[in-house]
Amino acid sequence: YNATGLAYTKDEFYRVTEDAVGIIVGVETVDRTFVDSHPKLKAVVKFGVGTDNIDLDYCNQKGIFVGRTAGSNARSVAEAAISFVLADSKNLIESVTSTREHRWEKLTGYEIQGKTIGIIGFGAIGKEVAKMSWGLGMRVMAYDAFGVCPETAAKFEVQVSSVDEILRTADFVSLHVPLTAETE
Repeated sequence: YNATGLAYTKDEFYRVTEDAVGIIVGVETVDRTFVDSHPKLKAVVKFGVGTDNIDLDYCNQKGIFVGRTAGSNARSVAEAAISFVLADSKNLIESVTSTREHRWEKLTGYEIQGKTIGIIGFGAIGKEVAKMSWGLGMRVMAYDAFGVCPETAAKFEVQVSSVDEILRTADFVSLHVPLTAETE
């Protein structure tokens, strides 16, 4: 259990897991080198959805179970996505930089009410982003490779759209898809 509040370095991660039979990971990398250096390892569970930091094929070859906790951090990830929208609309990064450099500039931003957000990937995280966006007065477009049924679109008050339409018309685009050859 990492109670430090900080991510482990690679060396720390290897050291604290050296005798582990099972581990729960967030952003830590579980690649061939890690698997080969942990002969007791039988299970890896990802806290979250994306498993691009885990070599799934190699774990499968070695008989290591890989699981994930779908939906466990959907709200947290959605809050992060919305924070990026707000930071961009208010020029937050530029304002902080300016202030730290003792340049007292009055940088202006714009309101997001009435703006359109396009959500690509309408699973648990995408749905949370939609709810938050709608609550902020934004129009919401959504695309999912597996489709968005009319009932779900109505429930979340989204306009079902294509990726091309989202990229062409949305003021903001929020991506919530796994990293695969098709999505890269």
